[in-house]
Amino acid sequence: MSIDYIISQSLQISQPDEGFRFGSDSLVLAWFATVKPKERIIDICSGSGVLSVLLAERKQVCDIVAVELQDEMFKHLEDTININKLGNVIKAVHQDIKTYKPDNEFNMAICNPPYRAMGSGRLSSDTGKQQARFDVELSLDELLAFCKKYIFFGGRLALSGVTDRLATTINACISYNFEPKKLAFLYPAVDRKPKIFFLECAHGALSGGLQVCEPIVQNTALYEDIINGRW
Repeated sequence: MSIDYIISQSLQISQPDEGFRFGSDSLVLAWFATVKPKERIIDICSGSGVLSVLLAERKQVCDIVAVELQDEMFKHLEDTININKLGNVIKAVHQDIKTYKPDNEFNMAICNPPYRAMGSGRLSSDTGKQQARFDVELSLDELLAFCKKYIFFGGRLALSGVTDRLATTINACISYNFEPKKLAFLYPAVDRKPKIFFLECAHGALSGGLQVCEPIVQNTALYEDIINGRW
């Protein structure tokens, strides 16, 4: 186990020494998501709790449910919450999202889901990393089915993924009545193609009105502002 600092060492994250460890896409997704302090948020497949902690500390959200299935990652999630003294803000739930039945609906779901569909790319020999990067435990359809049931009509879903799954993700979101409203891309360099997308959808909204945000390019001023918490 390691305790790592993020956004200028103002927050601490508990995560495994090996296996799945959070990346800069988690910080970008937290920055990208449109949230309000008094909203009720669910962090699906929370992992070590990076998104939940960032939303609590940088966007002052005060009611977050963080759901994580894997035993090891759930322990890190609990440690992260305790280290940052956010037990009164973030509720950790050790359960499969497919069977989780919350008492109340949410204003927003946020999820940094598997990067690739099963059967594409190269599988990791590490089970935790494999489950975090592929649709091993949770498919896109299962994620959207939960959101359709438990996100308020007019609520939002924010998620990220690799760009070769963007079309599939948009089509799936629309099929579950989540209309894309905001889109951003993360580029490794100005002369390279984007690798990660960030998408925000509104539940039950009319089609159209998609906002494409300013490109986020690694090692530029905007990127450095995001990962250092200047937002």
